[in-house]
Amino acid sequence: MKKQIIPLLACAAALVFTGCASTGEHHVVWEYKILQIVQTGDVSDSEKQLNALAKDGWVLVSESTSEQGMPRLTFVLKRHLKP
Repeated sequence: MKKQIIPLLACAAALVFTGCASTGEHHVVWEYKILQIVQTGDVSDSEKQLNALAKDGWVLVSESTSEQGMPRLTFVLKRHLKP
């Protein structure tokens, strides 16, 4: 479990610093969400969750799969932070 958390934290930190980079006056601030879903074979629930998040402005940044124990999907999403 610790082995999975460290790469996720490193990825999230890299995304935060990349998302906060600015060139000029158009500074964009991002917020991030990490979603983990246990894969049951039926992808319709995952699709519904991702579609609902997309309607709220979330954009998929990366995804990964873990095969330890129950197969688990991890999604990293971002959206513009609303002031």
